[in-house]
Amino acid sequence: MIRRLIALSLLVVTPLGAASAQDAPVPDFAGYIARAVETVIVPGFAEVDAAATDLSANLTALCAAPTNETLATVSTAFQRIVVAWAHVMSLPIDPQSDDEIVQLYADAITPRTRLLMVCHMVNITGQILPVGKIADMARARGVDVMVDGAHAFGHFDYKIPDLHCDYYGTSLHKWLGAPLGAGLLYVRHDKPTSLWPIFGDGANPADDDALKLNHTGTHPVHTDLAIADAIAFHETMGIERKEARLRYLTTYWTRKLRGTRNVVLNTPADERRYCGIGNVGVSGMLATDLARTLLDRYQIWTVGIENAGVHGVRVTPHVFVMPSELDTFVKAIGEIAASA
Repeated sequence: MIRRLIALSLLVVTPLGAASAQDAPVPDFAGYIARAVETVIVPGFAEVDAAATDLSANLTALCAAPTNETLATVSTAFQRIVVAWAHVMSLPIDPQSDDEIVQLYADAITPRTRLLMVCHMVNITGQILPVGKIADMARARGVDVMVDGAHAFGHFDYKIPDLHCDYYGTSLHKWLGAPLGAGLLYVRHDKPTSLWPIFGDGANPADDDALKLNHTGTHPVHTDLAIADAIAFHETMGIERKEARLRYLTTYWTRKLRGTRNVVLNTPADERRYCGIGNVGVSGMLATDLARTLLDRYQIWTVGIENAGVHGVRVTPHVFVMPSELDTFVKAIGEIAASA
């Protein structure tokens, strides 16, 4: 842990590189390291150590008494240790405009910020973020942007270069329907030379080729071969029709539940800000309990989310789900909320 903090500190405090002139002054690495220890390592270690101690204590309590309450406490402690390693943004569910979201990221940037990691589509609520506008703002301040597009690719229509980001990573098994283990990494054309390869074995491709990040050794070829079939099936629908269908389904059930007593919608009301993912909770009820009730009583599968200020179940009907099936879900939530 300490070695990792030192490495992070050196990257923050000074760019390490060879001097081009033979008579260039020798960098004062002792001074750099001293400042890194004082400003980053000591406070960083204290914060991570406290979070880790808290997580360990709560894990012990969970093992001694495995209940929903101790599980929720462990989840909260885990989120705290994640936050200790990075500055995590909280977003409004119903922003007034794209500018409100962009300004939140702008306000979080400091002189030490080197990278923004932004979700294209927030996995727990389904909110679609104005990634292109965020990237334009960040790059104007000299900050690279890495986009997590795990739930966006194959879900709604866009082109990665239009987002103006430096890096874009996505899963292909989610909305494209390729096998588990297939993914895509986009690296802007001028970025590969600044990145280390996965392995330092000196193998081709060249240093300015992003394929050096794909050198992982032996992997299951059948996963790659199935991607073409997944793309072909995806194109039989067409991304425009697929996006329209997914957004229709989410709009269908959220409109029926919005405003219902004890029902909390954690997905934006503006349909431009969501597509096929939604999140709904019931006041006073743990999301894990809600998910279990939906499965046990109504045979409806959802995922309980209890983190980042979101308390509800994630609902992801695919194109084949019928409105009548969503009526069953809406009725179930209504009954659970009425007795909450």
